[in-house]
Amino acid sequence: MGCGASKSSHPGLRFYTSDTGVLVASHASQYGKIGPGTSKMATKDSVMYLFGNKGMAMFDVSDTAATNLPKLGVTIDGKLQYKIDTGVIGHNSGAAVVMNGDLMYLAGGKGLSVWNVQDAKNPTKIGEAIQTGILGGGGGLGGAAMLLEGNRIFLAGGKGIGVIDISSPEAPAVLGGLIDTGAINDHADIALALSGNVLYVAGGKGLAVYNIQDKDKPEKVGEVIDTNAVSNQGGAAIHIAGQNMYIAGGKGFVKLDISDPLQPVVGEVMKTGLLSDNGSVAMLAADQTLYLAGGKGLGVFDISGGDPVLKTTVDTGIISCDGPVDLKIMGDTLFVAAGKGIATFAVSSLSGPAKNI
Repeated sequence: MGCGASKSSHPGLRFYTSDTGVLVASHASQYGKIGPGTSKMATKDSVMYLFGNKGMAMFDVSDTAATNLPKLGVTIDGKLQYKIDTGVIGHNSGAAVVMNGDLMYLAGGKGLSVWNVQDAKNPTKIGEAIQTGILGGGGGLGGAAMLLEGNRIFLAGGKGIGVIDISSPEAPAVLGGLIDTGAINDHADIALALSGNVLYVAGGKGLAVYNIQDKDKPEKVGEVIDTNAVSNQGGAAIHIAGQNMYIAGGKGFVKLDISDPLQPVVGEVMKTGLLSDNGSVAMLAADQTLYLAGGKGLGVFDISGGDPVLKTTVDTGIISCDGPVDLKIMGDTLFVAAGKGIATFAVSSLSGPAKNI
């Protein structure tokens, strides 16, 4: 595995394209990482929305196992377009998306937008971008993360976190002021996770813990925790399974004990060979299998015993060292969207004997 990109030779590969029109392979410069960049996927009916730093693209995923996933166009000003300007994602900023019935909320370095997706193939933006005071950071950079919880959205951006009231779904309103977590910086991405009444915020400076018994007034618990996994210019991802929390970042992959949710205990960081210091990170789990993607590839882990056991690694062909990456499972297909394109794999093909790491 490595940081280059080409069509994967994995036998489970189903679909591959380098032609998304919206993803950017690198967000580095001679001065270091410019911003986290983004690759995010969301679905409604038979449509997959793909968000990158050049806009939004749509793909027909009515057959997720197909070897060809057609790109969908929309007519704008009388012309068929395959790339939609969202108005909220910056050139190097992160982005986050959540679905809420027939509405889609999209956050990026330039603000928060609301989309009507009742007709999934013709998404329509409602109103103008909302300036939350949370997103952006230096020069409109910074990561973005969102969690939907009832009629509230927890929103994190380059400036901190905040609570969004969506009681009126088409008119989100910021509640209270900006919260400086101490865990977020301009160049690294951000991850959010919930466990009961506890909100976790991971960013380039560490992990912050919040009591959200009163969801409108998150209360910070303790100091920022050094996970030893998240770097100051890389990705961040969190997955919670019972009393275990898994965090991945540019420095490694770590399990935390959250038997006391307000007092996470950091374990030993694992060097997986999958992660790069300034690359993005994506993580998801299905049952007892966890998928972890970073700047150097994709790994499949068994977490049935708590401690992750690496089963196999996959050269996806599309992940770049310092570009974005996202993962999504639809049916028996794992979708990987990264700086160099999209690749899909049969989930049933992504297994193997345990490996030492």
